[in-house]
Amino acid sequence: RARAIVIAIPSRHDQEVLILNAIKLNSDVTIISRAHNRKDSQRLKDIGAHAIIIPEIEASLSVIRKLYTVKKIPKEDSLRWLSQIKVSEGI
Repeated sequence: RARAIVIAIPSRHDQEVLILNAIKLNSDVTIISRAHNRKDSQRLKDIGAHAIIIPEIEASLSVIRKLYTVKKIPKEDSLRWLSQIKVSEGI
């Protein structure tokens, strides 16, 4: 039995089908899925996904981290600001 499933296909409908079937087969499975936007993210969480990755947001966070490194912003400040961004984005 799978302990986790990662779903990275583009179709939200197909993602929903996979999530629902995975839970039906194993209610203890951890599900991580990709989403295109917050609306899709919430829907996937509502039907059982444990964590959602929105590529555009993850890429933005990576760019911000790089900027903080280049500008030599103290790590504590960087982590605090990144945390605030994640909270505001619902990550």
